[in-house]
Amino acid sequence: MKSITEILGGCQMVFGISYDIQEIFEGYVTNEHRTFIQMLQVIEEFLPACDRPGSLLGRKSYDETAMIRSCLARHFFNIATVTALRNRLLSDPSLRQICGFTVIPSEATFVRGMINLLAHSRQVF
Repeated sequence: MKSITEILGGCQMVFGISYDIQEIFEGYVTNEHRTFIQMLQVIEEFLPACDRPGSLLGRKSYDETAMIRSCLARHFFNIATVTALRNRLLSDPSLRQICGFTVIPSEATFVRGMINLLAHSRQVF
């Protein structure tokens, strides 16, 4: 998956070239969205690669980067539950696009994904 900087136009965001990021997104981009994007730009530089090979059995898994971004969004936007996070992603196309989802996972998939990310992060760090 592309980093948030690549999604937004690479060097333009880093070097402060002024352009309207609203043109990139489906929905309206609020100041909170913009602050969250800037936070992701800083954090993603330090995240380990999330390219674990998927299993050949079962359903195709969701992108780990999107799951990580949604976990960060949950804390950044003070979303209390996984149900509320899922509802927010369903109703907010800009946040859905920032996180990198085309299809929103079920609540159970979110919980399993968060548990898997925690287990994987313990192995990496």
